[in-house]
Amino acid sequence: MQRITRYPLLLKQIIHYTDPDQDLDTLQRALHTVEKIVGRINEKVRANEARERLRALSEDLWIGGEG
Repeated sequence: MQRITRYPLLLKQIIHYTDPDQDLDTLQRALHTVEKIVGRINEKVRANEARERLRALSEDLWIGGEG
């Protein structure tokens, strides 16, 4: 997870030093694609973390008539 988040930064640096007559369009498409992938990964991680928090909270709840 930590490495994938560095790819957009790396691509931005490469784009910064790339002349427009070089592969700039390809690099910008790659950046867009990687940013979408990172966004999806972040969404999944947040969803999993929320699910885990809910699971932990539900384990702490006392429901029912035992006692």
